[in-house]
Amino acid sequence: LMNMRLTATVAASGHSISTGTIAPLIYCAGASVTVPYTASQAFNAGNIFTVQLSDASGSFSNPVNIGTVTATGSGSVQATIPALQTPGNAYRVRVIASSPA
Repeated sequence: LMNMRLTATVAASGHSISTGTIAPLIYCAGASVTVPYTASQAFNAGNIFTVQLSDASGSFSNPVNIGTVTATGSGSVQATIPALQTPGNAYRVRVIASSPA
């Protein structure tokens, strides 16, 4: 079982992305999770929002991409916890963007 917390990632050019509530907070390896996010302003056409999973200690030094969506504004990303993910209770997820306006 994995307990996940949310983080927000601020993009360049004054753009910001905040994650919404993920429910439930506990997932098993291989489970699907919907990660809602809010973009502070429009991103460029072709922008890709990516959900990243931290390591078991909550560090994003080597994040794992677990879901993407091509969009210019707020929405949600369907993500999948890797099937062989180690159990833990300090995992975090964040949303990043590829192309701020």
